[in-house]
Amino acid sequence: QLRAWYLETAGMLAEREVQHGGDDVVALGNLASAMLQFGAYDRAREFYTKSLAVHQATLGAAPHPSTALTYNSLGEVCRHQGQYQAALEHYRQALQMYVATLGEEREETANVLSNMGIVFNVAGQAELALQHHAQALAIRRKVLGEQHETTGTSLNNLADVYYRRGLLPLAAQHFAAALDIFRAALGDQHPTTASAYCNLGVVLGDMGQHAAALELLTQGLRIRRATLGEEHAETAAAYNNLGTNLLELDRLDEAQEHFRTALAIQQRALGELHLETANTYNNM
Repeated sequence: QLRAWYLETAGMLAEREVQHGGDDVVALGNLASAMLQFGAYDRAREFYTKSLAVHQATLGAAPHPSTALTYNSLGEVCRHQGQYQAALEHYRQALQMYVATLGEEREETANVLSNMGIVFNVAGQAELALQHHAQALAIRRKVLGEQHETTGTSLNNLADVYYRRGLLPLAAQHFAAALDIFRAALGDQHPTTASAYCNLGVVLGDMGQHAAALELLTQGLRIRRATLGEEHAETAAAYNNLGTNLLELDRLDEAQEHFRTALAIQQRALGELHLETANTYNNM
């Protein structure tokens, strides 16, 4: 209901913006950001594209941080739509402009490098993913410090690449380092910290360290229930991960109980035909 209301309101604002000439770049950016947040990717792309045109008309073809930000945002929309080549093209434009206007050792530059690393990882280009995430990590360590939240994000991103490649000890090492930073920067009662507990727990479970994994996954579930609520899809994922680990410990009844809870949440939050719902049926 909130999503529908927000999109309707944004639509009315868009109509008003068009009637008044359509050149308010701040309004366009805010509308696009709202559409992106609520998953209305086509509308987000429409507003970011219009915002880009305004930037180019008012700022010219020369590199500018505001134009770079819009290119980066367009990249984010394309990434969420699975259009990875288009995303990379927008990210490259953003990166070139940030380096030209702000320099290499800036948080904005690191953010684009990180976004590119995520795309390369999803696209199966692990070496390029590692290269870009390592560059982002080096910049964030220098500019923001070792204990900053986004430094932890870079470590988490590197861990995900290692995990996808089956390099479990390296993945565990980086997930553990990210968890330490998130706990220090955000505290234990935060969804990002919960995800870090779950990530490390999954890797340790895959490495056969099921007792240690059980403790981490239990903590991740506890935090998600407290911060996101019982009916959230991420809470369901935590129940699912814990159920998988309990299976490995031969605690079959407890595993099935967790799978049933996960399934019930997913049916309500995601629907019967969602991939995550299907995965839980498979686990059961």
